[in-house]
Amino acid sequence: MKKAVLQKLGLLGVVSLLSYTAAVVFSPLAYPGYNPMAQAVSDLSAANAPSLSLWNRLRAFYNVCEEVFSRPFSLGTASVSCAQPL
Repeated sequence: MKKAVLQKLGLLGVVSLLSYTAAVVFSPLAYPGYNPMAQAVSDLSAANAPSLSLWNRLRAFYNVCEEVFSRPFSLGTASVSCAQPL
């Protein structure tokens, strides 16, 4: 791949990470009584969680960027067989 394409893919990876981090950091603000020491992060995105809409908005870029970022790598390794020496 060209260097410019790899740099853009790398930026998408960073945006994905920042989007998920923002969801983890700010979603507890919309969940009254959430205790990060006693509850899992997945509680923030549960179907009946009060923070679900904020979680979905903050994590929107994560889904798109993660898919675009990781797709070329998964396609590139799909043709490599375990039986072939590297």
